[in-house]
Amino acid sequence: KHLVRYKGTFVAACGEKGIWYSTDGTTWTKSNVSATSNMLCQHGNELLCACSDGVRHSTDGMTWTLDTTVTSDIRIIKSACGIVVATENGTTSYWWSSDGTTWTQDALNSYGGFGGYYGHARRKGRLWVL
Repeated sequence: KHLVRYKGTFVAACGEKGIWYSTDGTTWTKSNVSATSNMLCQHGNELLCACSDGVRHSTDGMTWTLDTTVTSDIRIIKSACGIVVATENGTTSYWWSSDGTTWTQDALNSYGGFGGYYGHARRKGRLWVL
């Protein structure tokens, strides 16, 4: 579903197969995540993954920790301009954070599009398109 290179390691969000990583792009190893993994993004010094059981954090792309606040089915996670935004599957809810650790839940102003996984949100005069 999604592949990134992070600190010299290839990291893949492989849907229902979890998160896998490789240092050479040929030999792959399954991480400690078995949940469905949807999308990866780098925010600060961490790699974040949108998973069916919430947001996962990693500092090396190999070992992952489940966030204790965002534990719903997350489909999209994006980082830009110092903010990370994660959208929940099948709802109008999204989560946002400036540090990737402290999260605030809010609601999308609209919902729809390809597979129902995008929308836009307004917060403090900013427009976010997901």
